[in-house]
Amino acid sequence: MSLNSHTGATNTGSQTKGIHQIAVSADSSDIECRLKSLELSVDKQYNAFTQRLDQVLSALPNNRPPQQRPYYPTPNYQDRGRGSLNGCLFTALIDSGSMVTTISENGLKSLSEKPQIIPLDTLGLKLSTADGSLLKYCGYVEGTICVPSMSNIAFDVPILVIKDNSFNRNCPVSVGTNVIRLVRDIIVSHDSSEVIPEEWNIAIASLNVISFAAKLSTL
Repeated sequence: MSLNSHTGATNTGSQTKGIHQIAVSADSSDIECRLKSLELSVDKQYNAFTQRLDQVLSALPNNRPPQQRPYYPTPNYQDRGRGSLNGCLFTALIDSGSMVTTISENGLKSLSEKPQIIPLDTLGLKLSTADGSLLKYCGYVEGTICVPSMSNIAFDVPILVIKDNSFNRNCPVSVGTNVIRLVRDIIVSHDSSEVIPEEWNIAIASLNVISFAAKLSTL
């Protein structure tokens, strides 16, 4: 009798435990269903809202003016400096992110001694800017560039002649790393005590940063 009573108590405990587990499982399933239902409801409301927003925006007239790059006077640019090209003073963009030195067509026309443009059509070169757009050019010229405070040193370099645009209208010359590196090497090798303009110092210090604003391709 005692054995049967013990066995019955054990079975009763097991059954009770089993019922309790089923009840908990049922509660978890109910919570999951409610959460999923709430999630579906939120998704439907969000989709309805975005569709309605698209309808409202598409019905509005597009009267916004086109975005334009703001123009700042030359003195506000820390990367613009003075120099001379073939004896003529110019304001240039000292651009450590460009591999080539360029001059606009109008900038070339303003020189008292206009060098001959050498065409590059036979090479089939395609130049693109950092944003991927093609850089339109006419050819290149051989020019002599001098840097302020280094007037006794001249650099004979090829200069790419590019089409006139809104960016080079007020700053026709852009000095690239092919000149900036020469200036740096002169300063280092001669241990020059001359005061180099700040914009040139900034460009020289930036040469350690790997960044190219022009890409060359023959494809």
